[in-house]
Amino acid sequence: MPRRRKVPARLGGGEVHADGDPRALYRRQYYELLDLLIGQLEERFDQPGFLVLQLVERLIESAAAGQASPVPAELRDLYGADLNLPRLETQLKLLTTIVNDDGDCGQNLNGIVQTLQSASESGGEVFRRLMSEVITLVRIYLTVPVSTATAERTFSTLRRTKTYLRTTMGQVRLNSAMLCTTHRERVDQLDVGAIAQQFVAVNDRRRGFFGPM
Repeated sequence: MPRRRKVPARLGGGEVHADGDPRALYRRQYYELLDLLIGQLEERFDQPGFLVLQLVERLIESAAAGQASPVPAELRDLYGADLNLPRLETQLKLLTTIVNDDGDCGQNLNGIVQTLQSASESGGEVFRRLMSEVITLVRIYLTVPVSTATAERTFSTLRRTKTYLRTTMGQVRLNSAMLCTTHRERVDQLDVGAIAQQFVAVNDRRRGFFGPM
């Protein structure tokens, strides 16, 4: 059990609430943790981007089940420049036939994507033209999570880099450090000796300080 603390006099004094036994303490901490997790999950997934993805998923799965409906207004506004909407609605009506021909895929989005991929490999360019807008819509759906994860990974990299180097650099050095950290696979392949020679050879002062290399 944690030690009971007193409220500072400047805050009014009095007694701090104390749990009567370890079970009460752990119960309180448990519910605090649950509240925190629920709040973080709601904040993470209750975003406009995820709501749009739900609309895309619902539209494709409904079309595969033979219940093709007009493209929602939110998708028209967001992806109207990327899609031929009248052609998309026509192709969605054909989707149920393609899915039903492949009885093993089911009507969930993962199975539909696998069916489209198999049909694209067997049907070639003809099939890709026939279902061009549906394929584009599926690509948009599959690409959005990747772009989101890339942004989060970049912010995480920036946080680690700034934590390591603290305030010992300006913006130019920060950008260079970010590039090296993000693309460390390519950095590992660089010839450090050649880079050092190029750095020393820039002017006479460096050559005098570092000596011949």
